[in-house]
Amino acid sequence: MPLSLDVRPMILALATLAAAPAAPAAAQLTVEPFFKGGTMAWDQLASIGGHKSLVGTGLVGTLSLRRVGIGLEAERWWLSEGLDDDAGYIPRDGHHFRSHVQYALADRSVRLGPFAGVGYHRWYRRAAAVDWESLRFFYAWVGVGAETEGGYIRAAFATPFGGSTDTHLTPRRKLGFISEGGLRARRLSLGLFYQHFGLQDPDAKAVQAGVLIGYRLGPRPRR
Repeated sequence: MPLSLDVRPMILALATLAAAPAAPAAAQLTVEPFFKGGTMAWDQLASIGGHKSLVGTGLVGTLSLRRVGIGLEAERWWLSEGLDDDAGYIPRDGHHFRSHVQYALADRSVRLGPFAGVGYHRWYRRAAAVDWESLRFFYAWVGVGAETEGGYIRAAFATPFGGSTDTHLTPRRKLGFISEGGLRARRLSLGLFYQHFGLQDPDAKAVQAGVLIGYRLGPRPRR
C-alpha cells in the first residue's frame, strides 16, 4: 500500500510563521560621531595656569540590551588658540577614552539608572616649562543618568588611578566630576559638557566645559 504524506499542515504552519510580526531585536547598536567646542581652564601651584579655547572630535558607540546599556567613547582634542605666557604649562592637546555600563531601573519612556565605568586621559604639553611634557592616567567613574527619546543627562564622580608622566613622576589622585546633558531632535543632538580632573605631585587641575554636537547613526533608542 503506497504511503501518502499530507503536507497541508506544514504549509499552513510556514504561512502562519511568515505572516507573524517579527520579534523585536534583543539588542540595538548606535554610533554617534560628535564635535565639541569650549574652553579649558588650567591651574597649578604658584598661580601658574591659563584659560584657552579648545575643539575636539570623537565617536560614541552604544549597545542597548533591554535594560543594560554598554558605551564606548574615543575623543581627540586640542587648543584652538595660541599660547603666550602659559606656554609650557597648559596642555596643548590630548586624547580620551572611556567606557561605561548602565542599568535602567525602568525600561519605559524614561530610562533612569546608575552607571559605572573606566576611562583614560593623556595630556601633552609638547614643550614643558616644568615637571613633565606628557601626563597620563586612568580613572573610574560612577554616577546616574537618564535618557528619553528627546534628551539625556548624566552626572558622575571620577577618581584617577595609575597616573604617570614622561619624567617618571607618580601623581596622586584627587576626586573629579563629570556632567553632560542635552536635547535630541531626530538624529541630531545638542548638549553641554563639564569635566573636572585634578592630580597631585605633580599638581595639575584641568576643567573642560562647552558645547557638544552629535549625529546618531543606527536605530533610535527604543522607548
